[in-house]
Formats: sequence, C-alpha cells, structure tokens
Amino acid sequence: VTLVRNGRHETIPQPPALNMMEHFAQCLESGAEPLVTAQDGLHVMEVIDACYESIRTGRTVDIPVLGAGKRLQGTGERRPLLVGNA
Repeated sequence: VTLVRNGRHETIPQPPALNMMEHFAQCLESGAEPLVTAQDGLHVMEVIDACYESIRTGRTVDIPVLGAGKRLQGTGERRPLLVGNA
C-alpha cells in the first residue's frame, strides 16, 4: 500500500487481515479450501471460551483436541486447560 503524505510517497505493509480476506476471496472464486478452515475457527473459539471459563472459576477446563486442522474422529479426546494462577 502506498500513501502520499506531504507530497512524499510512503509504502506501508499490507495489513494481515487484508491478506486473509484476499486469500478467502480467492478460495471462493477457485473452490480451493482456505488455509484456515471454519473448523479451525470453531476450535479457536472453544479455546477462548475455555480460557474465560478457567479464569472465572479458577478450575481446569477440558477442551477438544484438534489434530492436523481436523478434530480427531471418534476419540472424543479432550485435554485440560488451566489459565491464571495455579
């Protein structure tokens, strides 16, 4: 991205979010799977929720295990997460 400030041209790096949006748009056009899937996003939200729950209760919270971008099928395996002062 190039800006003109006080008559000078300045090049600034493209924001990472813009790169992600461009990648997603390209995937929609080509039918390719995005590098970060909806399943990955769901797992991130599960981890964030577990962090808040652990902070709120001071207890360990189990979260689902994610392997190679996909939830482990049929195992139901979970790992503990404890956030804060243990």
